[in-house]
Amino acid sequence: TAGKKGAKTKPGWGKTQDAPGLKSKKASQKPRFRTFAERVAEVNALATRQIGYVDENIEGENMQEAYLQRTVRNLARRDRTAHFQNLVIQLKPMIRTMPLIVHHMKDIVETVLRHLQLEGQGAMVPILHVLGDIPRDLRAEFLPFFDKVFEVLVGLINTRKVDEMEAIFQCLSLHIKYLARYLSPRMEQYVVQFGRLFVHQSYYIRQYAGETFAFLLRRLGSEEIPGGVAALMKVFKKTKRKNWETLADGLSVVLFESFRGVERQFHSKMTEIVQAALDQTKVRPKDTPATYAARAFVVKRALVRARNFALTWDKFDPV
Repeated sequence: TAGKKGAKTKPGWGKTQDAPGLKSKKASQKPRFRTFAERVAEVNALATRQIGYVDENIEGENMQEAYLQRTVRNLARRDRTAHFQNLVIQLKPMIRTMPLIVHHMKDIVETVLRHLQLEGQGAMVPILHVLGDIPRDLRAEFLPFFDKVFEVLVGLINTRKVDEMEAIFQCLSLHIKYLARYLSPRMEQYVVQFGRLFVHQSYYIRQYAGETFAFLLRRLGSEEIPGGVAALMKVFKKTKRKNWETLADGLSVVLFESFRGVERQFHSKMTEIVQAALDQTKVRPKDTPATYAARAFVVKRALVRARNFALTWDKFDPV
């Protein structure tokens, strides 16, 4: 052990014996290793907070050009890797104008996805930025490609590179943001798709997936919210019983993030969402003890998250 004479310790991990209340100059200047969990905690997966690339030479440009064209041009100036430049060369003839993008949209999506899945490529982050801007231009026309894009992104989420993980969920969040109007009518279908992320064993994956999907739930109208919350609870029927506890935690993130605001405040739709969630705690004729307990756990967990978030409500400590 470290306390015994002659014991070996790992370099950089030993504790310094400074006087109480004082920190040595050497210790204060010593670089500190940041764990994976600490880096993951700083990931920003929301499209609404994403900082986009701004062209320094915007003056005199054609402001009617496609977002995709502008994004590819700006990223090409910043990322000079051979892999990304090869992608740019292949995309340029297909993205010169908006009509060309619409005409070649299938080839554009397939080209970007093919480059994204190449092993050993070092340009995943800029490629994900490009992929995230495609639905911004195409909107409803992009909807037939959403399922394929989702499958590819889900296949990449187990990366241990934090910058890539952040870019993956920002890309997915952008797709939800730009396609929300068209995804909402088929919300139950997409809840099942996201269910694979809600039962992921890594808590941060469940957190990012919940934040991403919450945007879609929050976009529902007041009369549609009860159906949206009910669709969340139906995922239990299509999930193995052994994964229910993990799924319940993931769904509680969706509920909480859907009414979480900024500065310890809540979204204006909180009342409708919470009421719809509480309605799910009522016992129904076809309920089994397990299904009722699962729904109740989701709602309870979401409200506990809300209680811990709103510390300004009173002087109590977090639950």
